[in-house]
Amino acid sequence: MKKANIKNRGFTLIEVIIVIAITSIMLGTVGYGLSLAVSRDTERFARAIDLALDSTRSNSMARREIYSLVIDNEDKELTRIIVSGADTFTQVESLGRRTDFSFSYTDPAGVRHDLDDMQVTIAFDKTKGAVIEILDENDVAMDLDDISIFRIHCRDDSGDRLISVVLIKSTGKHYVEYGT
Repeated sequence: MKKANIKNRGFTLIEVIIVIAITSIMLGTVGYGLSLAVSRDTERFARAIDLALDSTRSNSMARREIYSLVIDNEDKELTRIIVSGADTFTQVESLGRRTDFSFSYTDPAGVRHDLDDMQVTIAFDKTKGAVIEILDENDVAMDLDDISIFRIHCRDDSGDRLISVVLIKSTGKHYVEYGT
C-alpha cells in the first residue's frame, strides 16, 4: 500500500508576511483618505464663515444698512440678518455636522480668553466696516474695549485639525489661520 504524497501543508511564513503587509498598506490608505475628508469639512466650514463675514461686512458698507452675522454652534448655522429701515430680513445657511467650533478673543494686553458661548452675533459699522457689536448667546453685548482680536475656532470631530477665522475688531478685516 502506497501513501499519498501530500504537498499542500499550508502557507509559508513569507506568504503570510506579504499578505499582512498588503493589508496594512490598504488599511493605512483608507484611514488617510477618511482623515482628509474630515479635514476638508473643517476647511470648508472655516471658509464658509470667512465668506459670510466678508459678505456681511461688504454689504453693510456698500448699502449703508445694518448687517449682522449670527454664528450658531448648536444648530451649525450661519444666519445673516439685514435691517433696512423698519424691515428685517434673514438668510440661513447650514454648515454641516462634522465640525465643531468655539470662540475666543484676545484683549489689548495680548491675553487670550476662551468663551463658553454656543452662539455669537457680529455686527459691522456702516461707514468704516469695523466691528461695532459682538453679542453672546443671550444677546448681551460684549465690551469691545476688552477685545482686539476675535477668533472663531473650527475643529473636526476627532479634534486633530484646527482652523481659525481671525477677526480684527478695529478694521473688521478677517482671515483664515491654520493650526492655531
